[in-house]
Amino acid sequence: MGAFEKYGWEEEKIISKTGLRYLVRLQDYVLKNSQGKEEAVMFSFSYLRIPQDSRRPVMFAYNGGPGAPVVGFIWGFWDRSRFLFLTIQI
Repeated sequence: MGAFEKYGWEEEKIISKTGLRYLVRLQDYVLKNSQGKEEAVMFSFSYLRIPQDSRRPVMFAYNGGPGAPVVGFIWGFWDRSRFLFLTIQI
C-alpha cells in the first residue's frame, strides 16, 4: 500500500430555483497522538452558505463504522427523498 495522501476539494454551487449560493468542501482531517504521530483520518463533507451567517445552526454527523455510513442520513437533510433501511436478523 502506498503512502497516504491527504484529500481536499471544494467548489461553489448555486441552487437554481432560489439562487442560494453555498460552498461544498470534502476534506481529510489527519488526527495525531500526543507525540505528533498520525493515528487516524476523519473525512468530512461541509456545506457552507455564502455569505456565511453565524446565526445558522451547525450539524455534525459521523460514520458509524463499516456498514453504517451516514451518507443516506446526510442526503435526507438536503433532499425530500425518504430512505428505507432494512434490518437483517441473523
